[in-house]
Parts: sequence; structure tokens; C-alpha cells
Amino acid sequence: MKNLYLLFLKKKKNLLILFILNTAITINSQVIETPYDAEGWSILDVTNVTKIIYVSSSGNDATGETYSSSDVEIGNTPILPTGNIRPFQTISAAYNQVVDGEAAWILLRRGDIFFESLRIRKNGNSLNMPMVYASYGTSNQPPLLKTGANNGIIACCRSRRHIWIIGLSFYAHTRNPNDADYIDATDADGFNFYASANETIENILIEGCTFNFYRSNVMQANPNGNIGNIRFRRNVIRNNYSTQSHSQGFYTSNIKNGILLEDNIFDHNGWFTKSYNGTSNNGQATIYNHNTYFYHTEHAILKGNTFHRPSSIGNKWATNEVSGVNDITIENNFYNDCEVAISMGGNDDDEPYRFRNILIKDNVITSSGLSQQTNRTLGWNIGINDWDNGEVTKNLIINQTNASVDNGRGIFITGENRDLTINENILYNLTNTSFLHFRALTNNTNVSIRNNEISESPLGNNFMVYMSSDNYTSLMRNNMYNVQNTAANNFYITGNQYSLYNWIGNSMETGATNTLPNTYPDPSRSFDRYVNEILGLTNRDEYYQNLANMNYLNWDESYTANAINEWIKNGFFENGTLSTINNNQTPLPIFVYPNPGNGIIKIESSVEGNYIVYNQLGQTIQSEKFNQLTEIDLTKQATGIYIINLYDLSNNSIKIFKYLKR
Repeated sequence: MKNLYLLFLKKKKNLLILFILNTAITINSQVIETPYDAEGWSILDVTNVTKIIYVSSSGNDATGETYSSSDVEIGNTPILPTGNIRPFQTISAAYNQVVDGEAAWILLRRGDIFFESLRIRKNGNSLNMPMVYASYGTSNQPPLLKTGANNGIIACCRSRRHIWIIGLSFYAHTRNPNDADYIDATDADGFNFYASANETIENILIEGCTFNFYRSNVMQANPNGNIGNIRFRRNVIRNNYSTQSHSQGFYTSNIKNGILLEDNIFDHNGWFTKSYNGTSNNGQATIYNHNTYFYHTEHAILKGNTFHRPSSIGNKWATNEVSGVNDITIENNFYNDCEVAISMGGNDDDEPYRFRNILIKDNVITSSGLSQQTNRTLGWNIGINDWDNGEVTKNLIINQTNASVDNGRGIFITGENRDLTINENILYNLTNTSFLHFRALTNNTNVSIRNNEISESPLGNNFMVYMSSDNYTSLMRNNMYNVQNTAANNFYITGNQYSLYNWIGNSMETGATNTLPNTYPDPSRSFDRYVNEILGLTNRDEYYQNLANMNYLNWDESYTANAINEWIKNGFFENGTLSTINNNQTPLPIFVYPNPGNGIIKIESSVEGNYIVYNQLGQTIQSEKFNQLTEIDLTKQATGIYIINLYDLSNNSIKIFKYLKR
């Protein structure tokens, strides 16, 4: 059971301690992050609330009441009121009790279904005194808003400030052809925030929500509007599609003042069915639909997100202006089964240096071009076009194994670039791929491709380096190649092909080496192995099905990029560091799986320590030691949620997680 209040339980030396986490505010890329609790959720400070309003499908609009945090009915926390509260029946009636500029909380009863949208027409008070939509009660299911052909959240077109929406589920139930309530595919967005000219949208937090079967989710502004300090965290966005227009999992435009996407899961967005005649009829996949599309967006951070099976691209970035996209960090995300994982270059090639200050690091990209939603046989991973000051570093680009892919590209560079570094990436097991692909390079200044590790696939035809127009071997230094046949022509420059032997022997690249034999600890680690061995599932389809159960009250870290990436990276680690290059990587965390489960929990760890299991009342259920591989048996315990705290041998807490026993 999730508690949004300030307190959580910690057991140490047989003493039950209540404590408040650090409340310091940090500013990163113009996004202001407020404090998180031990499980990583935003903390709601009840001392700042001015009004509390409850909503239940069994409530009554005529008798509903509003409360303050000091009212006796509230008890210790508004999330679990102990008294006989009087909820409203409809969200709209509760919203009518709110005054613009008030730090009101509207709490929807968990497990209830509402056939309404959220209409955002009023503002909160300030950064730390927002207006909040959240939930209350003891159910382990979040409130479900079935919004049909209407937007889930409507926030157009005036200024909207200080709005937090936490732990709600939104479902366009009449757009799902597999639902008995299906009517048609009339377009509706999960949310649509739009700032008109001279209007401002700021301090918007959407966290722990699910959005299912909408067309898109939108954050955009008029070129003369302002939008920024947007946080989109730990949401699940699935099955967006359209039969009459473009469709994205998340679309932004003209964000100037910062957006954070963190730990979200995007799956199967931009399409309902694979392409069969090249149109959007019946929700077909098209090349214009993606998991995320960022147009003219500045000061953005993407970290820890998971991008599965888009119609085409995992992250598409576009602008038609010089420096139209600025200050972007894409870090430790997981990309699976994309036609193109990251495209930072569309759509206009006329203007140089359109993308400024770009960092792409520590991501894992796998299985590009696997499912081929649009029927194209390409598998592109990272695309770079017209960058000004950028770095692509320490990414794993691996396991592109679909033999029907005949147009694979590892890192693809085109256009005019300056101050660009491609450094210390690993490209491994990519079928029919140009690992480092350069096309029509002109006016490139201070570009460096160095210290990358490139291992050819045993399947298909591969080029380690492909330069289609000009000889830019002077850009390359000290890259390491794993070529099975050093006499094969694996290098291409403007119509001429070279073997690795000739490449090195004729100094096409200073410091180039052949790294055979491969020394990675376990490079066969893949997403499929993770699904089988760590999650205990039959196949990745079962994984995708289980994403439907992910929400604020049932957040499973083992299904997220942070856990998946660390396990896969461990196949390329040697004593906590990558075999030859990533010497500043940290050791892997502890893996705890499967979750949810039937009561048998496995701990996989490189350290030893102790664990304590608590029930929802904070009572100790078990306490034992754990080592490299340990099982916890909760099969005799009741179904529900348990908190498990892991300590090292010095009794320092090293991991706290929530386990759901079914």
C-alpha cells in the first residue's frame, strides 16, 4: 500500500524509527526537483495543504464535505483517513470547491471507477504548495478514470501553474477494439497541456499514472507561450494509436524552460496494428509515429526510461532552427525493438548546428528492427545530424539479430557537426549493420571518434566503418575492432573496401587495433535472457502483458530500465568496470525477483548482509542473512504488500523495496 505522507518505517537495532527525508531542492537543467521518499516517489507535505476533498463513486455530491489537515476525521494522514469522511461522488463537484491559487488536495478513492476527465482550470499556490490530484484508501488498485473519446486531462489554453497529478489511471476505454465498451477510434489525448501566446505552464508533475489507448500525450506551447519545469515520472504509457492523424506516446513542442522524463515506461505507441497498406487506416504503424517526439525542446533530461516497440522511433528530436534544441541529456535509458532508437536530426537539413549541447550516455539499445511495425527492414540505433557540442559515450548497442534487417546502422553521423565526440561505446552483435556510418559529411569541425569497441556479428554482412562520400579517417583514433576474418573487406570509404589488415597496415586510423579474443564476462546477456532468468517469464510477450499491472501502487523496479540495464551491463563488466574502457562505472546493485510473485523471492547479490521483512503494519515477519543467492519464503503469509529492507554487514541500509504477494 502506498502512503503519500512524509513518513516511512525503518527498522534498525530493534527500534522502529519515523523520520523525514532531506527536503533540499536541487535545480537541474531548469527543472526543480522536490523531495522523494525512500521508494522514490514525490513527497506531499500535509503541512502545506489548505483544503482536502475526497471523491468516491459511492459518495454524494449533495452531502460531500471539505476538510483541513487538522480535522479529526483525517487522522495522521489524509491518504488513510480514520474518521467517517463524506466524499463527493463526482470529480467535477469536488473541483468546484477549489479556489484558484489554493493548495487543495482532491483525493480519489482507490479501486473506484470514474467516467470523467480532469479539467485543469485553476492553479495551485506555489512550488511547494501545489494543487494535487491523488488517491486515498486501502485498495491496491488506483482510481481508474474511463474517459472514452475525451481527453484524460484537459488543460488548454491559459496559464496553468503548480499542478501535481499522482497515482491515477487513465483509460480511453471506447478506443480499445478489444474492449466490450469499444465504440470507435475517435481521437483523444491522455493529457494535452497547451500554453497560448503570452501564457505560462509551469511546475507540472505527472507521476505514477497510467495512460492507455489514447492518441497522444502532449506538452506544447505557442512560439510566444512559455512552458517549463515539467516533471513526468514513473508513468506507464501504452497502446496509443490513431486512424486519422499522427500518434505519439509523448509529444512536446516549444518547451523552453525544462522538462524531466524519468523512469517512465513507453510501450507499443503510435500503432494498433502493423502496416499493411502504408496508411493510418485501422491504426496502422507509420514512419511518423513514435514512442516520444520532441520538437523545438530545450533543457530536457531523459533518464531511466524504457522504450519498447514504437511504431518507428524511440526518441525523435526535430527542429528547423539553428540551436532550436538545446541542453539535452539522455542517460541510462533502455531501448528495445525500435526501428530507430534515438534520432537527433530530423527533419530539415538546410540549417547547420540545430542541436546544441547534447549528451547521450550509459544507455542500452537492443533488438533494433526486430518486429518491423512499418515493414521497413532497417535497424538504426543512434542518429546524429547537425550537432554543435555533443557527446555520445559509454552506450551499449547490442543484439540486433533479425536477419531480415538489411539496413542496420550503429552510430549514424551526417550533416554539419562541430565539437562532437563519439567515445567509449560498445557495439556488439549487430546483423547486417554499418557500425560507424558516415554520410555526406561537410564542414565538420573538431569531430572525434575514439576508443569505441566494435564486435561484428556472426550473422550477415557488416561494415565496421562506412564512409559514403568523404574520407574522414582523420576523425578516428584508437578504436578497437573484433573481426573474425581480418582479410575480409569490412571497411568502406567512397567506393573502396578495405580489410582490417589493410585498415591498420595503411594507417587509415591511428591506433586502431584488433581485440580478439573477446574478453567480456558474459556478452550473451540479452533482454530475452533477463525476461527468462531474472523475471522468470516465458517470453517477452509475457513481460509486455505484465506492464498492464504496473502503476503507482504496484511499481516493480525489475521491469524498469534501471534494473534491466544494470543486469545487461554486467555482461560487459569485469570486477565492476567494463573490460577495456568504462573504468568509472560503479558495481551493480542487488537484484530481487520475481516481483510480484507467489511468495518465493530470490536475492542475487555480490555482497552479503541481512534482510528484514515487514508487513503493512510495520511488524517484522522475517529477519535472516543473505548471500550471493538467497531465497525468502513468504508462501505462508497472506496476500498483500510487504516491505523488505536489506542491510550490509555493518547494519547500514542498502536497499528498500516493496514486494507484492499474490
